[in-house]
Amino acid sequence: MKFEFRREPLFQLPTSVLVVYGFEGAPASSGSVERLPVETKKLLQELQSAGELTGKAYECTLIHQPAYMAAAKLLVVGAGKREKFQESDLGRLAGTAVRYLRARGIHDMAWVATGADLEPSQVEAVVDGALLADYDADRYRSERNGDRRIDGFALATDEDEVQQDAEAAVTRGRVIAEARNFTRDLVNEPSNRMTPSLLAEREQDEERTRTEWVRNRQDAETKRLTLRDQYRDLLEHREGIIAAGPDGGGPTCGRRLGDEDEAGEMDELEQRIVKLDLPPEARKEVDRELTRLRRTGRESMEAQVIRTYLEHVAELPWNTRTGSPSAADMVGTDA
Repeated sequence: MKFEFRREPLFQLPTSVLVVYGFEGAPASSGSVERLPVETKKLLQELQSAGELTGKAYECTLIHQPAYMAAAKLLVVGAGKREKFQESDLGRLAGTAVRYLRARGIHDMAWVATGADLEPSQVEAVVDGALLADYDADRYRSERNGDRRIDGFALATDEDEVQQDAEAAVTRGRVIAEARNFTRDLVNEPSNRMTPSLLAEREQDEERTRTEWVRNRQDAETKRLTLRDQYRDLLEHREGIIAAGPDGGGPTCGRRLGDEDEAGEMDELEQRIVKLDLPPEARKEVDRELTRLRRTGRESMEAQVIRTYLEHVAELPWNTRTGSPSAADMVGTDA
């Protein structure tokens, strides 16, 4: 079974079945049902009023072509009484949905996991429950129906971002579920198939899964710590700028932000122009533009135009004679 997060509006999510849960007494307006479009909840409210949707524990109600949704079907799983609901019950609800859908030949589904349902422990419970329910105990049955399986399990959310801890929880839930399923395999395995080589192969598979989980967890923790440090640095920098005020010095120096770079660029440009052997008319024009540049704000359009003009002047071949108009003539014409 492949797990993935799908981040897009639920009503636009294309999937064979979108799965939600609701509590007894208000199944049309509680649990993850709350995330559905208003028009869809109106339909569920009608079913609730007719007694076809009760929210009783593990009761499944399958709706074909739900209103205003891209999903082909909508499955509402009853979560029972809200006051008795526990975090571990999410795994049982996910398992109920998996068993119900695989029995009907459906191979992919999307479980609505938004808000509190995206907490790492709850994501882990959902993944664990789904894999346990998809376990094939009839591997050696002569009339085994191998088509009854769930290939794709999407964790659907309309949140802007999924925390790395939630993504790591998927791997953790898989490790736990596959270890439990391996134990079930050992119990169900025929004695003539219980060979040391087979056990070694499965143990290697489990070890690879555990190693992957540890690596993903370490990577996620490293990224989290890096982002935390970067956030703290930015926060300190921002507080320093605010404390300095618009005309104050920078947070770590006694000058306005950008003054040193601006002064350095101005000095370099002025030195290049001073070294030029300019005719009097051109020198007068260039000095006038330098004065205007010093008085003009660096970010203004006028300053950019003047700077470009002076840089062109500094690059002209003032002491080179060719058949083309002289640099002095060009400056005079521009002026």
